[in-house]
Amino acid sequence: MNAQDFVVAIRRLVMDAAVSDTVSVLQRPRGRRPDPELVELSAWYDGLGDADRVMLKRTFAIVAHHAVFGLFVVLDGSRKIDPAEGANDYFELRQVHGSGSPDDILSGPQGQILHELL
Repeated sequence: MNAQDFVVAIRRLVMDAAVSDTVSVLQRPRGRRPDPELVELSAWYDGLGDADRVMLKRTFAIVAHHAVFGLFVVLDGSRKIDPAEGANDYFELRQVHGSGSPDDILSGPQGQILHELL
């Protein structure tokens, strides 16, 4: 897997799934006793017109994008979690192959910049 493949998978499996899962939970809160706040949000969502639901789904997509983008910025080292970190400290994201094949470095000094790929 390369960094671009990873970003495409995260877009589909994380970002897109977060949007559709959130809409699904708003449509039908799950569980025997759903959280009262979720029930309240569901009732509000049920009262929206179709155009407003589309706008809300688009808003969720923007939120999901910003959340993943922010995580990638941290992984890429453009945003430090701890300002006291040394200048040479970094995160490295790699796919480890159990078959003895070399690891694929997806992010870090030898990898690509994930937030730019997103």
